[in-house]
Amino acid sequence: MRSFVFTLGFHEDFILRRLSAKSARRGEPILVFTAAPVVPGVRRAYASLVEYCERLGLERPSLVELDLRETPAALLEARRALSGLEGPVVADLGAG
Repeated sequence: MRSFVFTLGFHEDFILRRLSAKSARRGEPILVFTAAPVVPGVRRAYASLVEYCERLGLERPSLVELDLRETPAALLEARRALSGLEGPVVADLGAG
């Protein structure tokens, strides 16, 4: 089993492509980081990602909001979220 980790901004298309290219399967966790507070564009992108995952029977993506004004706390929160993942991690952190 793999785990997927992404950053999310206003566009989810790169996440959809990666999940498709890696043939994501049911039961594989999907973790998405974004900056807090979440703005409407990110909410729309996340909603579209959730819809895609539901349609394909994938796990519902977990959205983790990081307060980037507080870097140490944001890093701790990210580490805490990542520590629960299993198996190899497929990470795409270039967008968002």
